[in-house]
Amino acid sequence: MRRPLIFLLLVSPMALADYFSNPMAAYEKLQQLRAENKLPGLARDGVIVPQPLLLDKLRTAVNNEQMEVKALTLTPEKGTLQVLSRKGIDVLLTLDFKVVAVDWPKRSVMLEYSEATQSGSSSIWGRALGGVVLTAFESAAGREHLKGAVADKPYFVNNGKYMTIRLDQIPALQETLNWGVAGYKVFDYVGVKSIVTEKDQLRVKLGTF
Repeated sequence: MRRPLIFLLLVSPMALADYFSNPMAAYEKLQQLRAENKLPGLARDGVIVPQPLLLDKLRTAVNNEQMEVKALTLTPEKGTLQVLSRKGIDVLLTLDFKVVAVDWPKRSVMLEYSEATQSGSSSIWGRALGGVVLTAFESAAGREHLKGAVADKPYFVNNGKYMTIRLDQIPALQETLNWGVAGYKVFDYVGVKSIVTEKDQLRVKLGTF
């Protein structure tokens, strides 16, 4: 029983209640997640987050009427995220990123990134026309599409080629980060030391604080 409980805790601490109230349903859910490679794995000093699980989490956090996460690639050198932005004209934004620092007491992660854009239209003529409009738009307004896309989200702080993600400001993470036992918040004592991209996964090193 111990291993399924650990997996549920890593996916969502609140899932533990479901495990005890309906263990068969929780077990079947675990089997489904395992088949889809959407369960985190345990490493000697932390957690392995597979690409399908991270992609699902990103889509849940980012997708709306104006933005859609299309793809995520992870390699030892970098991560690459493709996001379709529908503000004005459809723009496919490709972001290459590396995690450069984690400040867990401040619940923040700093990324170094670069971006490239192309028309997001699905047709040949649409891509051609979109490319012309996009070139004109970039010439007039600059190429900082990511900065504009996250301007209304307080948990993203842009500083040139660096982006700081304030985890404690992300609504979807509030329940998890505030999870506690006997009045003590677990993540005040255990947290993230470092994050490294590897082939098709993230390696998250954990430690005590």
